[in-house]
Amino acid sequence: MKQIISVLILSLAAVILVTSCSQQPEHINTIPGDAFTVMHFNPDPSNRDDMVKQLEENEDYQDMMKELREKSETMANILEDFIKEPSSIGIDIESEMFGFAAPLEDNNKYYFGVSMLMKKPDKFEEVLKKLAEEMEADISIESEDDFKKVSLPFGIVMWNKKQLLMLGSNGEFDALTKGKYLMTQEAKNSITKNKDFMLFYKNCLDANIWVTSNIDNLSTEMSMMGKMAGVKLTDNYAHMHFDWDKKEGQFMMIAKLRVNDEIKNMDFEDIQRIAEETDAMDNIPALLGKRPYGYDYDWENEEFNEEDYEKAIKELDNVSKEDVNSLLNELERELDKEMSAE
Repeated sequence: MKQIISVLILSLAAVILVTSCSQQPEHINTIPGDAFTVMHFNPDPSNRDDMVKQLEENEDYQDMMKELREKSETMANILEDFIKEPSSIGIDIESEMFGFAAPLEDNNKYYFGVSMLMKKPDKFEEVLKKLAEEMEADISIESEDDFKKVSLPFGIVMWNKKQLLMLGSNGEFDALTKGKYLMTQEAKNSITKNKDFMLFYKNCLDANIWVTSNIDNLSTEMSMMGKMAGVKLTDNYAHMHFDWDKKEGQFMMIAKLRVNDEIKNMDFEDIQRIAEETDAMDNIPALLGKRPYGYDYDWENEEFNEEDYEKAIKELDNVSKEDVNSLLNELERELDKEMSAE
């Protein structure tokens, strides 16, 4: 079964990466303005026939299809139809696709999404029902205003005549409300307002990843870490672009790290000096020791009392968000005192 899933994923990826795209699509505005990661697929149609032919001649693919057909004729037919004609599942695979992650209110919590254009909503619903029946999954398609939706344990799938949006999260999250907002979001509130993202988007190839160090629900932590390092850590961006070179038969990767002006103007000696002189981390054990969940730690020799440590781990279950914020605020005050003294 694992082999089936692996080959299935590769099959879908192969088809997606060889379909076509046009100008900037409207559903780019579905991406939230505070997203800290965006994945973008910008397929090229020129290799489609060759790639599909190679896939169908691949022995692993043939074995997978044989095994899949023995288990489910319906699933095998859906996959074969999709490979031959991607629009058979109702989604417009011949357009750009986006994946993203954005922060929730709670620290270290985020929601993620996938946005695609819809081509044939009725066909999509038909395929969805077939899959649910084959997998014996309890899936109910409901109507909500001018779109339809399916609620899932991790989030929601919603669509209208123009687009499809899937949302999930690792924290408490009103997926329906967020989905309604994103599907009608104005460009001025979307990721397109970010100048660095638009520079990234302008240079996109087949597959692309954009990442920023500006994460709203980690601003306190980023500020604290910046003070510890002695340099600003926000306003940094990573651009990664992947392109399939048919002539050479290989993928090309372009990676860029765009740092803020403060880091840009530093030389290696400055960075090395900060690393050697920064002793702010020494404050952390003392601050932790003031908490009921602190433990006996010998920072200089990097040793700890194992019994106290195990007790601290158990007590962490009772630590509230207020406790964490209090610790961070106290640590920040200690860092400010140290920097002022210097």
